[in-house]
Amino acid sequence: MTGSRRCAVSGTGSAPSGPTGPGSAQRPQPAGWFLLALLTVIWSWWAWQKGGYFETVLLPGAIFLCVGATLLVLFLPGRPDVRHRRSAAMALVALMALGVWSLLSALWSPAPDVAIGDGQRILVYALAFGLGLWLCNLLGPRMRLALLPLAAAGAFAGIATVISLLTADDPRRYLEIDGTLEYPLGYRNANAGFFAIAMFPALGLAADRALDWRARGLALGTATLVLDLAMLSQSRGSMPAGLAAIAVYALLSPLRVRALSWLALAVLPAIGFLPALDALYSAANDGRLRDSVSELHATGVAAAVTSGIAVAIGLLAARFEPGLPGIGSVSARWNRAVSAGLAAAAALATIGFVVAVGDPVDWIADRADEFHHAGTPDLSSESSRFTLNAGSDRYDLWRVALEDTGEDPLLGVGGGGYQYTYLRGRESVGQTARDAHSVELEVLGELGLPGLLLLLIALAAAAVAALSARRSTRSAAALSAVLERGWSPVIAGGSHTITEATLRAFSRHHGGRVGAVWLDAHPDLMDNYRGDR
Repeated sequence: MTGSRRCAVSGTGSAPSGPTGPGSAQRPQPAGWFLLALLTVIWSWWAWQKGGYFETVLLPGAIFLCVGATLLVLFLPGRPDVRHRRSAAMALVALMALGVWSLLSALWSPAPDVAIGDGQRILVYALAFGLGLWLCNLLGPRMRLALLPLAAAGAFAGIATVISLLTADDPRRYLEIDGTLEYPLGYRNANAGFFAIAMFPALGLAADRALDWRARGLALGTATLVLDLAMLSQSRGSMPAGLAAIAVYALLSPLRVRALSWLALAVLPAIGFLPALDALYSAANDGRLRDSVSELHATGVAAAVTSGIAVAIGLLAARFEPGLPGIGSVSARWNRAVSAGLAAAAALATIGFVVAVGDPVDWIADRADEFHHAGTPDLSSESSRFTLNAGSDRYDLWRVALEDTGEDPLLGVGGGGYQYTYLRGRESVGQTARDAHSVELEVLGELGLPGLLLLLIALAAAAVAALSARRSTRSAAALSAVLERGWSPVIAGGSHTITEATLRAFSRHHGGRVGAVWLDAHPDLMDNYRGDR
């Protein structure tokens, strides 16, 4: 291996195979930059145009994705290497099969056009997932740049939203009737989900030492911006979901202290956004939504200011990172301490919960009763929608989906059929619904047990692939800690000494300026190896 510092690597190993092997490229291939730009543009456009929910937006984007994939197939030498990512390939196959099953359900669906549209949408998702896998292959040692399309989409939609908040003259174009954000996706829960999801790839880019420090500062500003807008959307379900996501993010990060430190840098400026959020919500629920222009503009100013502060913090943190505790950590030795701290925090929270509510069994029973009978609560007298009231119309929606399953567990009612069965079986008078507001239950009701099985296989296989990648990253993190101390590691072992994690650690440390030479690949024992003589 070569680099700006000495290192010694010894051992035996098999020759690398194909152009997509882990050590085949020191820098991302040009095709990788093309695919990265394509996905960034399409994701950003979809996010701005109501999340690509309507076919008039989704399908043109899908056409561009198909054209891009075709160009890669025709002109790119080699193919993606999925031999070591079999679980990811399984997720892709299951997703494609689910799309085909939805298309077939048009044969028994009362809304065959919707079934076909749903099948097309699922196949577009499968195409996007497959292109994401290919992008990771093409980026090579800079694989973390695959986070850029989603982070950039969050930044683009977030900036467009802030500009709209600053210039709006009619709050009703951007807000729900209770003053929560519905722009740009058209539904507060979708807004909250999208912006909260976009925060995590932005954090990943901010913490990436291989990126330019200026880009990392912008990434941290993006994380704060999308967090502001997720809070402004005020989805009640985002509270438990957000806590669970942060716990998973911390536990799966190979460097937990570092991950939580950068998360804290994004969250702290966002606290300054809360007074503007509270003022807008109060004005809207005092019956002044139409006249709350000044409060709406104030939320735009608050989002812009807190995001700008986060950019400044990110620039300073990235520029002077090596000397900062926690933020510049490259050691995994504190991971167990972080895990213990999270467990202790969970235990203390549980104790505090029991002290506050008394009998937790009775409290849970009361919340279940609210969910079953109370319907959507009136929260206009509260300071925000972030309450523990479990009232919702979801029970009625989910009940109908389960009844659809009972009528035909194998085939379901067919794609798009739920909107008709709900009109017949609803108990919430006056409520109409096209979706069951639960992907799993809607798939079960419309596509039967085979559809749900395919969905669960896709999700489980994708999770296994992520965990496998995390284990590889953890090995790279351990070696990175050795390199950061200025030591010269000697790696010795059997036939797989030079692993992908080893190459990733050296490449990250030397800014991608790394080459690998395989010695003792036993060419004397074979006439040819995979077509190479």
